[in-house]
Amino acid sequence: MSENLYMDTMAYSGEEKPWHLKGTQFAEDFTSEEAIEAAKLGFHVATKQLGLIADGRPVDYFATVNGDTNEILGVVGSRYTPLQNKQAFGFFDELLAETGARYTTAGAIGKGEKIWLLAKMPGTFEPLLGDLIEEFCLLVNSHDGSYPITVRFTPIRVVCQNTLHMALHDSTATVSLKHTSGASSRLQQAAMILKEKNRYFASLGETFKELASFKIDDEWIQDYEDLLFGKISKEVEISERVRNNRIQKRTGFEIYLNHGKGLEIPGVKGTAWGAYNAAIEYVDYGLAGDDNDPKSLLFGGLSDFKQEAFDHAYALVSK
Repeated sequence: MSENLYMDTMAYSGEEKPWHLKGTQFAEDFTSEEAIEAAKLGFHVATKQLGLIADGRPVDYFATVNGDTNEILGVVGSRYTPLQNKQAFGFFDELLAETGARYTTAGAIGKGEKIWLLAKMPGTFEPLLGDLIEEFCLLVNSHDGSYPITVRFTPIRVVCQNTLHMALHDSTATVSLKHTSGASSRLQQAAMILKEKNRYFASLGETFKELASFKIDDEWIQDYEDLLFGKISKEVEISERVRNNRIQKRTGFEIYLNHGKGLEIPGVKGTAWGAYNAAIEYVDYGLAGDDNDPKSLLFGGLSDFKQEAFDHAYALVSK
């Protein structure tokens, strides 16, 4: 098998590398063309029929293949049409051309089966004085059939550089398209979310302020931990192994609850906003570990956990 040239590659700007991936650092923001070259995203994705037989009949499945290395990226159905990285990034260029956005991070996961491009938007807001949230827009594409073509707004808290991955259950914040023959033309639908940018982030800011104004106590924290990690009381019928695992996670979360970044900002500690951010920081630096696995943080279970952390915090505040 040929050497995998595209294993976890990345281009980024700024002094601090977002994840422990092989990456090219730019002193300033970069163009999409520079990102494609630096993060080795210029490969062509082809589909090849697998020739599988079931019950004496051919099965209509195809492999997506990295054209540079000939490695298989995934197995997809007959209607799947790859969206090439250059095509996806070119669309993002057009989408953001008039916004003043600038690219900050781009990369590939694994053999190139998942790619992303992150752009900093010009806006910011503060749920609390001194607690700055920057506004980003994220493009995600996959070549293994596991993830739709997605464009979504993404807030990032400056003090800890944590991605506050949550959607407010707001369809205007995200556009997702399946990989079919009409996907490239329907990508124009994503332009609609830019019209909702200011309204979305204004609504998000008000929601964060609600969390910041809500004072929490030990009972609230226990309820939040029960929702995040599962109950540990003796009345709950679980094995000791599961119980110990849940206790371990609670202990990890409480480290960030009491000693996390941003607690020095007046009004953060002892609030639902502080607890929610402790959960996010625990995901980024505790559950993800030193490697800060972007595959799970961007696409998988840890990304889902961030959404749950927001949902549970907001539900407890709204009771």
